Amino acid sequence: MAIPEEMIGDRFRVIYAITESPTGRLVRGRDLRDDRLVLVALLPIDSTTQADTARLAGEVAAVRHASLVPLREHFADGAQYVLVCDDPAGRDLAQRAERGAPDAAEAIGWLIDVLGAAAALHAHRPALTLGAPEPADIWFTADGAVRLLPFAAVRSLGSAPAPWLAPELAEGEPTEASDIYALSALWFLLLTGQAPPAANLAGGPPALRGVAPHVSPLVEQALMRGLQPRVVNRYQSAREMRVACETVRTLGERSLGFVGPDAAAVAPPEPAATVAPATPPAAAPPPQAGAVAVPAVEVPAAAPAQTVGRPRASIPTGCLVALAVGLVIIALGLCLVTALLLAPQSPLPRLLGYTSPFAALQPTAAATAAPTVAAPTSAPATSVPAAPTPTGIALGADAITLTNAATITQTAAIDGSLVGPTAFSPDGATIAIGISGEVRLFDSATLSETVRLSGHRGRVTSLAWSRDGTRLVTGASDDGRILVWRTADRTVEQTLVGHEGWIRSLDIAPDGSFIVSGSTDGTVRVWNTSDWSVRHVLTGHTGYIGGVAVSPDSRLIASGGRDGAIRLWDATTGAAVAGFAFQTALTPDGVTRYWTTGVRFSPDGRTIAVGSTDGTVSLLDAASGATRQTLRGHTNWVVIRGLEFTPDGATLYSAGLDGTIRRWAVADGSAAGVLEQHQMGVFSIALAPDGQRLVSASDQEGRVLLWSTADDSIVGSALVGQGLITGIVFSPDSRAVVLTGYNGVLQLRILADGSNSLLPGSPVASQPFAFLPNGRFIALDEQGRVAVIDIANQQSGLLSGAPGTPLSVAASPTGALVAVGDSGGAVTVWNQTGPQGQTLPANDLGAVTLLAFSGDGRYLAAVGPAANPRIALYDVTTSQLLRTLQGGDAAITAVAFQPGSAVLATTSFDGVVRFWNAGDGVIARTIAAPAAEGWFAGIAFSPDGSLLAASSAAGTVMVYDAGTGALVAEHALEFSLTAISFSPDGSLLAVGSHDNSVRILAQPR
Repeated sequence: MAIPEEMIGDRFRVIYAITESPTGRLVRGRDLRDDRLVLVALLPIDSTTQADTARLAGEVAAVRHASLVPLREHFADGAQYVLVCDDPAGRDLAQRAERGAPDAAEAIGWLIDVLGAAAALHAHRPALTLGAPEPADIWFTADGAVRLLPFAAVRSLGSAPAPWLAPELAEGEPTEASDIYALSALWFLLLTGQAPPAANLAGGPPALRGVAPHVSPLVEQALMRGLQPRVVNRYQSAREMRVACETVRTLGERSLGFVGPDAAAVAPPEPAATVAPATPPAAAPPPQAGAVAVPAVEVPAAAPAQTVGRPRASIPTGCLVALAVGLVIIALGLCLVTALLLAPQSPLPRLLGYTSPFAALQPTAAATAAPTVAAPTSAPATSVPAAPTPTGIALGADAITLTNAATITQTAAIDGSLVGPTAFSPDGATIAIGISGEVRLFDSATLSETVRLSGHRGRVTSLAWSRDGTRLVTGASDDGRILVWRTADRTVEQTLVGHEGWIRSLDIAPDGSFIVSGSTDGTVRVWNTSDWSVRHVLTGHTGYIGGVAVSPDSRLIASGGRDGAIRLWDATTGAAVAGFAFQTALTPDGVTRYWTTGVRFSPDGRTIAVGSTDGTVSLLDAASGATRQTLRGHTNWVVIRGLEFTPDGATLYSAGLDGTIRRWAVADGSAAGVLEQHQMGVFSIALAPDGQRLVSASDQEGRVLLWSTADDSIVGSALVGQGLITGIVFSPDSRAVVLTGYNGVLQLRILADGSNSLLPGSPVASQPFAFLPNGRFIALDEQGRVAVIDIANQQSGLLSGAPGTPLSVAASPTGALVAVGDSGGAVTVWNQTGPQGQTLPANDLGAVTLLAFSGDGRYLAAVGPAANPRIALYDVTTSQLLRTLQGGDAAITAVAFQPGSAVLATTSFDGVVRFWNAGDGVIARTIAAPAAEGWFAGIAFSPDGSLLAASSAAGTVMVYDAGTGALVAEHALEFSLTAISFSPDGSLLAVGSHDNSVRILAQPR
């Protein structure tokens, strides 16, 4: 007798069941309407749960992410609720685990993708959580991708213990942190072939490497923090865990070299019942009178002996990976190699001289008792090693000196992570943003990233959607190609080649029949979309093309350029439209004209808006080019991507390098409002198709803002890239560099191969990073805490004692002292003898934005904010405030002590470098920036103290004899400059540029 087929809703035929549980069934089936394979979840419901289940399913169905299988259908069918998605055609996680452990790096890549999908769900308001995802909710496709099914976000938790349930779910509701636990548990299964014990049945997960020795310490750190039983010890968001995993992936599973095979094994906290008194460390030698304290981490006995003179000699071979490991530890949220520091009663923080990141959350009694634990590497330190004794300075063979400074040249460039153009999709659901060499797609409601498109060789400078949303066209600097992307499958449909320069602007005809591109080669090209042939090459501009725009009826093309002209072209014939003419005003030289920048047609096609480098916006008659209105208000350039008409054409938005977005009434040209939340220049704006939202991006800030046009309020924001490079810190061996961005993001760059990691830091700090010897460094983290990272031992902790929000951090050259300046003006110093810092005598600066130690560690200079541009000079050996220095009323931009002396150099917006004698506070000499250079943003001494390099606002690196103040070399670069730094071996001079890059100057090779 034939077995009757099971049908669901008279449409879906069940092929077979995949899983069954009290919380529902998952079956594979076929949609009889289109013969498509589907996965169907059948959830039990009743009259009390049906409405909530339907509402939740509707919200999940609205979420889109590349790694989330969309929920296609959902409906009630009797006592069950039906959820339908396309069949991803592959294996679920349990089946994949049965095939054997995958490569750990590949597994981390998969986890990053799933975390992105989880972050998209979490970004919904209210947040959508996975609750208790199961192995059958994670699928691996035949092409090597991973997909998260949408069903877990709708399914109820159930009451039975499960390895994927976070312990707090026994009594609470799902949260982002509980989802982190669940995904970490699933990846534990993937990597080991066995599930961790259910959290509500056991005290904690086993060490990952104890079960899967092939997994690296970094992968273990990333995963085990997600499995911490205590919520506060876990990642708090999918974004946070994704950052950690991305950093692990960046390191490429490289060997740690100096870490033994068991060094990174994570030991779980012991049950509370085993608490025993902690063994106190041996007493450290008493500090000198008045001295204050900083913890130091013992170097492993197996580490090679080190003689540390200048900091350049203080990290052993393999430091490049070690530095990356240290930054990973920050990304892992101060997670140690072992879980011991995450245990609230662990003795290791005190034995190592650290304060637990979670100490403030624990009862006071926890400080007097700790669980008995086994040390993962060696016995905890019972004494603190002294700081190394300084030796003479030995420059490298290729060092920049007085005799060769004039011959240095740019030998390399580091591109910062740069936010660029923005554009809403025609349906308003997606925002495309150019970020360095990629185009990233963001959910417009949440600003959560969904897709990355990679293929350009340079920075993405322009992008445009087709009106039907099926195509996205992109162009980039240093890349004459135009990429045409299919939005359906995110693949390149066509590459358009022909321009001899790079692409500055793009537009697509509203009827979709052609694409217009403007280039630095001075031409405008028109490309047919039917066969990708070149319809026209429009010539006539003299200089780079600025903006291009197609009229609403697709009949006309407007273009602007550096010649100050707007030209109007017939899109069919390619001929210039007779009788149309417009030119910008003359510059003060009376010969050249201000450049035109942005170009936009009004929705009715009768008006053309034109931006200019003189800060004006001209509203032109589209037939003749006659100026109807000149809109004045911007105090700097109106940017190429900075003009947007509202759909009704009544309002125009303009954006400029003055950091403002201005709203204008088109009818009479009157100002209708100013949006002023950006602190630096705006690179691009884009208006949603319905005109209700505006997105703006500042490349210098590294920030994207989403505005409501109804009330000019900010409804979303995201830190993207780094913004301007505000600090450059070389590793002690000169082989790596840490760049600090305007938005607080830190970038570690390995100079040899260009590999890098981006990690969140303090968004308010002006000086957030400092290296220490012996494989350690200090960083101000995203929460404004002072983190001490031991990269040799892969250990970390926090310094306590700073009363305000930390703004600046500095270490003495030997690493014996660490100083932190805060928002209240306090300066706190730590030395080798303990974790608690001492706050130095009060100054009246109001805040401390910059710090610098003298070469012998005796003097400490603390710089006040722009409103109080003075320097508090301390003698840290006696904890005395010696004097307060003031050399002018202009804000101080940089400070540095000359190596081998007690001379302090400062520079300000007044363009003067002042050399102070720290002993008596007298100005010994000054250097004034040439009038053409404006002022110096940064100064740096060469390691031997013979040179002072200064970076000017006009884009010139000035090199002076530090002893006499004589100019010995100057090197002109393309853009205004920011921070500057010599490498410790003296061979490299790195300088930040306003194009968000760092230029490396050295002897030609």
